[in-house]
Amino acid sequence: MIGRLGGRKADGLGSGFKGAGLYYLHDKDHAVTNERVGVTYAVNLNTQDPQAAINAMAATAINQKQIKEQAGSKATGRKLAKPVFTYSLSWHAEDKPTAAHMVEQAKDTLKVLGFAENQALIVQHLDTEHPHVHVIANRINPQTGLAVKPSFSKQKLSQWAKTYEEENQIRCEGRFKGEPEKAQEAEIIPELEHTPDNDNITLPEAPEVEQEDKQPVNTEPETPIAVIMSERSEKPPTEIPREAPQSWPLSSAPPDSNAKTGYLDRVKQKVVMIVEWMKDKAALRYERDNQRKQQSQHWHHKQQERDYTR
Repeated sequence: MIGRLGGRKADGLGSGFKGAGLYYLHDKDHAVTNERVGVTYAVNLNTQDPQAAINAMAATAINQKQIKEQAGSKATGRKLAKPVFTYSLSWHAEDKPTAAHMVEQAKDTLKVLGFAENQALIVQHLDTEHPHVHVIANRINPQTGLAVKPSFSKQKLSQWAKTYEEENQIRCEGRFKGEPEKAQEAEIIPELEHTPDNDNITLPEAPEVEQEDKQPVNTEPETPIAVIMSERSEKPPTEIPREAPQSWPLSSAPPDSNAKTGYLDRVKQKVVMIVEWMKDKAALRYERDNQRKQQSQHWHHKQQERDYTR
């Protein structure tokens, strides 16, 4: 048993239900034929028609805001960009499970991943030797409008598969690729058992290490700490000059008082001009940023509508 997440980044997330329906409900290279599709089963939907189920999940994603308002849920956060969650369950070719058994196991994994109340479509494929099913789940709850956060989905699927193998007494070696056993990674050190024959074992002597020439030890008596402190206290403290010397250079202001006044006036005028220029520039930048933000929100909203209807 192997559980794999779908999506381009193998995280299970997708943006459009139409694209998911075109891929999983048809053949790989032909969006018209569906020879590889076997049994389909809709969960928490009013129809068992696979295409109608895809359209219903897309409608739920588009009307998420209205569903939240009707259910009284908090309308915080922006609209969900990736409402699609896909994954697959694969069995070994020798197991040969029935279609009903695969559907029941897929429904069980929906509960494990937190999609028990959400809409989902289970699709069986017949294009490989190993039996497998694909699950297309809607992250948005049709009753509350809240989205499921599929955190640690890969670990949850792996743990569920391990429990399934133990209950059915099967083991899939492919699921353990890339996960070496800890016993193989750790260095195993055999312990020496205590037996009468081990009492006469003699351990090899440690090699002698040449000692370096030691520094001569100072044999003079140390000066007591009290004497050192008394000598420090007797020394007068160093005087720190508190006034600057008269030889330090003054500012390079003009000596004439009239010239100095005119110079300060010119500086004030330049400062005022710079402040006014900075205010005008900040106002123009604020207005331009608001226009770009509105355009970006409008484009993002149109893009989401196109993704949901794909």
